[in-house]
Amino acid sequence: MPDDFVITVGNSGSYDLSQHFEPSAEGNTLSFQAETIFKDIDDPASGFVCDDPICIGWINGVFENGTLEWDTPDASNIGIYDIDLKVSESATGESLSVFFVFEVVSTADISVSPTSFNKTVNVNATAAQTFTLANNGTQDLVLGTFAITGSGASRFSILDNCSGQTISASEKCTFQIRFAPTSAGSKSATLTIPSNDPDTPELTISLQGTGEEATVVARPNISVSPSVYNFGSAPTGGTSAARAFTISNTGDATLSVSSVSLTGSDASAFSIQSDDASGKTISPSSSRTVSVAFAPASEGTKTANLVISSNDPDSPTKTISLSGTATQTFTLYFPHAASNAEWETEICVISTDAIQNITGTFKGYGDNGTLVAETAEITLTPHARKQLIIGNDFENPDQIGYVVFESDGDGLAGYTKFHTGNIMRAAVPAVSEVNSGDVYISHIAANEEWWTGISLVNTTDEVRALTIDFYGRDEGETVTETASVTLAPGEHWADTVKKLLGAENTDLFQSAVIRNAAGIIGLELFGSEAGKGKNYLSGILLKDSTATTLCYPHIASNEKWWTGIVAHNPGEASATLNITPYSESGTALTAQTISIDGNGKYVGTAQDLNFPDGTAWFEIAATTPVSGFELFGTDSEQQLGGYTCVDIDGKSGVFAKLEQDGGWTGVAFVNTTSSSAIVTLTAYDDSGNPVGEETTDLQPHEKMVELAENLFTEASIDGATYIGYSSDQPVVGFQLSGSSDDMLLDALPGM
Repeated sequence: MPDDFVITVGNSGSYDLSQHFEPSAEGNTLSFQAETIFKDIDDPASGFVCDDPICIGWINGVFENGTLEWDTPDASNIGIYDIDLKVSESATGESLSVFFVFEVVSTADISVSPTSFNKTVNVNATAAQTFTLANNGTQDLVLGTFAITGSGASRFSILDNCSGQTISASEKCTFQIRFAPTSAGSKSATLTIPSNDPDTPELTISLQGTGEEATVVARPNISVSPSVYNFGSAPTGGTSAARAFTISNTGDATLSVSSVSLTGSDASAFSIQSDDASGKTISPSSSRTVSVAFAPASEGTKTANLVISSNDPDSPTKTISLSGTATQTFTLYFPHAASNAEWETEICVISTDAIQNITGTFKGYGDNGTLVAETAEITLTPHARKQLIIGNDFENPDQIGYVVFESDGDGLAGYTKFHTGNIMRAAVPAVSEVNSGDVYISHIAANEEWWTGISLVNTTDEVRALTIDFYGRDEGETVTETASVTLAPGEHWADTVKKLLGAENTDLFQSAVIRNAAGIIGLELFGSEAGKGKNYLSGILLKDSTATTLCYPHIASNEKWWTGIVAHNPGEASATLNITPYSESGTALTAQTISIDGNGKYVGTAQDLNFPDGTAWFEIAATTPVSGFELFGTDSEQQLGGYTCVDIDGKSGVFAKLEQDGGWTGVAFVNTTSSSAIVTLTAYDDSGNPVGEETTDLQPHEKMVELAENLFTEASIDGATYIGYSSDQPVVGFQLSGSSDDMLLDALPGM
């Protein structure tokens, strides 16, 4: 019986059975036939029996030359097999049956890829290569300790995830060989991997490495700081403070910057404010800067990239990530500011929101629309008030042409006050609504006694070409004059009527209309010419609004005060004004009617209208929309204050400042409706804390006028800086504030 032999799982092969048999006579041949195959010879009854060797898929059969061939058995074929082998002689015809035993066994099978290491690297640098070790067998591969030997072994090292590990069948692990020469020349070593692979108990890999002296080449190297930037929150329509990005050359050759640009879907939300790098070179150890601002036009989170292209061979394009969040913006405009040797400007903002905090920033702009100053962010708690002086609270005050308060809330009111030392003062409300049509200049006084100044701001991002049509009377005939003013986006323009017209007969003109004024805001001031012995100064906002009903809520006519009346008809058709005076208790007195030609106006005093005795206020009902305002002046010719009479009624508002330092503030209310009104007054300090509260009833058309402190009968309002009011019916209110020396006066409507 021949010796047993072993077949390894996964290996194909053959076995020469004829080596165990010799023919009995010369020239006699033998033939072989496997008649039966048993699996598990110890228990043939339970094993597999096959009469044809080919029925076992991985056995190809026993051929006549006595060779047994097989393909690659798998783990399911592991076991002991018996071949019932019949051997026959050709000459005698005799045959012999023998049992031939073989066994299919499982083993580990190691392989490594790649099969060698050969690297060239600069001296004192490192080259590395990763190898994958696999177990291709069906039995666990048990690895021993890896070893590097040979003359150059000290220059090679192994980063090992395999040594000493057990690798399951069909699994892999990786390790890395590193070559780190300290001198030039070739180095060699051998990596030995021991394992339980019966065919390859020690697998070896040749390690070859060459060290070369490094060649030093001068190279630029770009560095940008900061490498990423978040602008935080900014209001839509506004522009954040610019952020400087420093571009440095940390290399040893000249860095050439070819371009600096903004890319990304939100690139338009950011703007390059200054660029000192594009098209320029930067010497080693030197730097240049680029400034970027966040200027979102719509709400939401915005992202973009600042891209810097240069000749840095490693980073020819440097990308800086930019981000910012745009919040809804509410803007309150102060359309004129003057802070110089002659003039100073006070501005104020008040939160009328009773619940939410409002956070914002005051920004001062030059005449060309450039941001020249900005305050720190401020937060107004409910009912809080913030007052600033341009010359004290802003940088570059002499460069500021107008101021904007940008915030996250719309519950705001405010004013601008102008004064020349302790001589003249005027106040106008801040602007919360931008004009959308033609703007009306209701009053012009430009003669030997008076000057009229106009201030305009273009709030849009487009150029505005304005036409100003002036209207006047000369010996009963209408006269006109036209001037043109072109405003760039954000531009502020201010001048006097005399300079604008450059004519000798400016005293003929009494009013004007600014055409193509959508997006334009402004104000007018009128005052006494210097050297004429008078110190009158007042002003009103320039607006596009008119009304068919105007309320003039106060008449002061006595030995000290006079009341000026202006009604302006900006239309082409004549207007009939029905004027109804009322007593303080609300009784309607004898009415009268006057007419105003198209593009004409009525200007005079309350005394000129010959109102009945006891007239406390009056109302105009016009047949076509008109505008108008009233003035209060002293016969001493030292004080003047006025306010518009268009759209000043409402159910709530503020009297924005109570005069301090011994001065006085008077407040008047008129109930213009036919129903009783309940009015609640609350005095607040600058922090929004209530100091006093009073409720009063106003009968239909009744008027109430009193010094501010006398309106509160239950408590002192010392410490209060302004008064808020609310009513269940629309009311008209205004305030007059004067200094203790009877020099300064200003007027504001309830806002």
